[in-house]
Amino acid sequence: ELSELEIEADNVFMTRSGLNRLRRDAVHVLREVIIAANTPEPCVRAACAAPVRIPVKKAVVVNVPLEAKLAPDICGIADAVVFQPVDYNELTAPECPKPKYLKLPIFASERDLFILRSGMEIIKQFDGVYASNPYAVQFARENGLKYIAGWQLNITNSFSAGVYSDAEYIISSVEENTAGCILYKGGRIPLMTLVHCPYKDIGGSCDKCAYDGELYFTDDRNKKLLVKRYRLSRCYFELIDGAPVSNPAVTQGAYYDLMYFGTSEINDFINGNLFEKPPKNSFRGLK
Repeated sequence: ELSELEIEADNVFMTRSGLNRLRRDAVHVLREVIIAANTPEPCVRAACAAPVRIPVKKAVVVNVPLEAKLAPDICGIADAVVFQPVDYNELTAPECPKPKYLKLPIFASERDLFILRSGMEIIKQFDGVYASNPYAVQFARENGLKYIAGWQLNITNSFSAGVYSDAEYIISSVEENTAGCILYKGGRIPLMTLVHCPYKDIGGSCDKCAYDGELYFTDDRNKKLLVKRYRLSRCYFELIDGAPVSNPAVTQGAYYDLMYFGTSEINDFINGNLFEKPPKNSFRGLK
């Protein structure tokens, strides 16, 4: 902190307004230097350069629940498997002969990041992480982890793909089949993440948790939406659309999200029958 400045000079005169302007300019430059020194390099700056040609990887990437013992069957189909936990406080690295990635949550507070960093020894037993949010990309880069750039990053063109050119795989946005990226083949899409417990909103409490996995929301058009919970420093809830997205036109290089499918639907996927025709708007067999 600069508390005093003394200048020795002969016959120098400066108006008060000029001196004030000099002071303002110096403070402005100092402020910019301090901000630059304490701000992480934004990963989006790479997008200001020319678009990057992304090498096409015709891989099959499948997202499954970490707690479900599906790896042996899924690994026969997938080139890489993404495991999504229900409780990040109880992480384990499953056995899987194919590259396995841990799906980081789309929302994470500072307390959540503390929990994730505390579990780094287990996280490094995975081959990398799946990033749904720019924080997760930075988390991977800072910890020397490989990562998959997820479809939630809204990758719709070569500029946005170029931001994540260091990713092992890049998943195109659901809304756009981006050249060079793995395309979204099918899954049930989370519409939003709730940071407040819906049970507490109606008088519930953590010590008498009423959540049993069977929570649904029905809108004014009688459309049924599933509400699923995951845990970090607190409980988060995701609102899941019951109508699956299915893109039968995708034949090579596909991303399948099986997180919100029941056992019978996953068996249909293993047998090659699930996404060849649009799945029904239901949560068949999902608990």
